Amino acid sequence: LKTIPGAGQALYGFVVGGAEPGAATLLRFYAWHVFGLMLAAVFTLGWHLFRVRRDGGIAAPAPQLRPERERISRFELTRREVFAMLAASAALLILTLLVSPPLEAPIAPGSFSPPGAEVRAPWFFLWVQQLLRYGDAFWMGIVLPVTFLGLVAALPYLFPYLPEEQKGRWLPSAGRAAQWIFLSLALVWLVLTLLELR
Repeated sequence: LKTIPGAGQALYGFVVGGAEPGAATLLRFYAWHVFGLMLAAVFTLGWHLFRVRRDGGIAAPAPQLRPERERISRFELTRREVFAMLAASAALLILTLLVSPPLEAPIAPGSFSPPGAEVRAPWFFLWVQQLLRYGDAFWMGIVLPVTFLGLVAALPYLFPYLPEEQKGRWLPSAGRAAQWIFLSLALVWLVLTLLELR
């Protein structure tokens, strides 16, 4: 944050809660994980539901172009979604029982990390930690990741239209450009994450 021109020092003080990391930092990070991420999730969910309603529902071909005229009932859709939710929850519970979290020793008073411990980002930020090894913190830690995520979020807006007969299909041929861009970005993310895990 300090590398951001102009506002870097003020942003750093706001996020860290002082001139250097300490107890206030841990409290702020905890609060933002509980409150800030929840706000972002609620906003994103609200925007998604608004767009689905405004755009007339999930993309599907016109009725006369559908191979099957019947649509599943709301009860059947809810049953499938609940089943998927329970299956995903069971898989996560089994994973937590089989793989212990990589927790270090508790932080000593007055210390921000255990002595001799390598500071590691959570798994979903490992790619950013790897990027930071390649150059300036501002460009590699802020500009490039925000651009990366912005491009992923913009894909539906950059390639919004599909022919009627291809709507409702998995991987329609008219969407190849968006599919290749997303696959390339996902591959870059995976490679950077694996490089950081080495």
